[in-house]
Order: sequence, then C-alpha cells, then structure tokens
Amino acid sequence: MNPTREIWILGATGRIGRAVARDVARRGLTPALLGRDEARLRALASALPGKPRIIVADTVQAMVAAIARDTAAVVVNTVGPFAQTAVPVKTGPRLRAYGSTPSHSSRRVG
Repeated sequence: MNPTREIWILGATGRIGRAVARDVARRGLTPALLGRDEARLRALASALPGKPRIIVADTVQAMVAAIARDTAAVVVNTVGPFAQTAVPVKTGPRLRAYGSTPSHSSRRVG
C-alpha cells in the first residue's frame, strides 16, 4: 500500500482505536495501526480486511517520530489522556493540524 493513502490510527488497539480501524477498513480504506503491543496489533490486523500496516511505538513521542519518517493521508489520535497527547501529535513534523481554529463547521464548547 502507498503510505500516503493510509489512515494512521494512533492507539489502534484501544477500544476507540479498534472501532476506528474497523470503520476505516469497512469503508474500503487502508488503516495503519500504531500502538505499543505488537501481538495485539497483529491480532487486530488479522481481523481486518486487506493488509493493514503495523507500526509498534511505545510512546507518543515514538509515534510522532514514526509520522516524521513516513507520510500519512490522515492521522487519528485515539491515545488518551487527550490533553497530554494531542499537542505532541498535532505539532509533530509533517502534520497540518485541522480544527485548531473555529470554522463554520466547528463550535466551541465550554
């Protein structure tokens, strides 16, 4: 698979990450699964259609480094706590942060 067409899912083996991976695959898109546990990543990949790429990274910083080495069409961060993990992911190299300023399709809460 062309890496630029992949949708990278950070924290792919968590509850939300698995749901996102299943939905991405169901839509005929190719997920790249990132997480800490290689065995769990492989189990998830085997349950999905196609051949999702597996990227083992044990910290958010390692995930950001993987993003810097490669290219993704989209990066979905499902690694919590989000207040701590979103900034390093959003500001990592090669990423353009969406939703950082209000637009017609977003609204502020709180």
